[in-house]
Amino acid sequence: MKKQNPQAFTLVELLTVVAIIALLISILVPTVQRAQRQAKEVAIKAQLHGITQGLEMFKSDFGYYPKSLPQTSDGVNIDDDRGNYNTENPEVMGAHRLAFALMGRDKLGCPAKTGATGSNNPPGLPDDNSDTGPDSITGWYYSSDGTFDASATWEDPSDSNWGDPSHKTARKGPYINPEGFSVVEDKTVDNNGYVWLLCDKYNKKKDPILNTNQYGQYSTILYYKANDRGKYLTDQEDADGHPIGVTDPNNNKKNQIYYREDNEALTDATGRFKDYNGNGSFDDADFFNFVDDPNAKISTYHMPHNKESFLLITPGWDHVYGTDDDIVNWEQ
Repeated sequence: MKKQNPQAFTLVELLTVVAIIALLISILVPTVQRAQRQAKEVAIKAQLHGITQGLEMFKSDFGYYPKSLPQTSDGVNIDDDRGNYNTENPEVMGAHRLAFALMGRDKLGCPAKTGATGSNNPPGLPDDNSDTGPDSITGWYYSSDGTFDASATWEDPSDSNWGDPSHKTARKGPYINPEGFSVVEDKTVDNNGYVWLLCDKYNKKKDPILNTNQYGQYSTILYYKANDRGKYLTDQEDADGHPIGVTDPNNNKKNQIYYREDNEALTDATGRFKDYNGNGSFDDADFFNFVDDPNAKISTYHMPHNKESFLLITPGWDHVYGTDDDIVNWEQ
């Protein structure tokens, strides 16, 4: 009896199988990607919940939410009205101050004592309207004898005793676990380091920022603290119906509750924040459009979300702030 060889697949059959496999992959891959995105979004919401709890604990200890005022690298606060913002060259942003408050510059907690300001500062501390509080770059972390006494001198990261337990001052916190975040060291602010940005689960870059403004490569969590003196978000709109900033005769924005400038270096890079009004740049109108609470208008006045506390904003999977996929600490 003659032995028959098994018949091979025809070219048409092979192409059919390949087409079916390709179809299955095209169906499966988006499903997997969607599941991964949803998992990250859940994790980021948990991160923001943890930050919110930490901020509430900070307020319980110190009586206020951390400031988001921009500062210069030597701790000089920008005016509360932001009138001199462009002349002060700020380097510290709200996002940095969030990290200072929640975990401290050395990740061992923020200074327990708020510190003095002005000419009454302890020896060695800046006195040019600086803020030496727990949410400031000039917080008193280490001193010559580990105390806040007037006889002690302040030590910063450039001093040899920085990090020495015997020179460590009293602390509170940390209010979050840094291990739960992508923590990026920002050396553009201080070459000695210990300046941090908290980034969410979408962060694509783990390396420190080394002496150049690469903020657009990071998925930083933005922090804006409500201005206690703010009355409303705006009472004006541009030609397209978008809210714009309120200014007084001295060009100081006294009637705003939140200020986009608090994280300007992180959001003003090209393409980092949605351009709602289509003028080719990120401005007050774009920022107000995003944080405006449509359910909280009073007459013609616009009110922002969380008008008495703070805003937390992450850029989401598209790496752009102000878009629908952002994860924030208010209901969208």
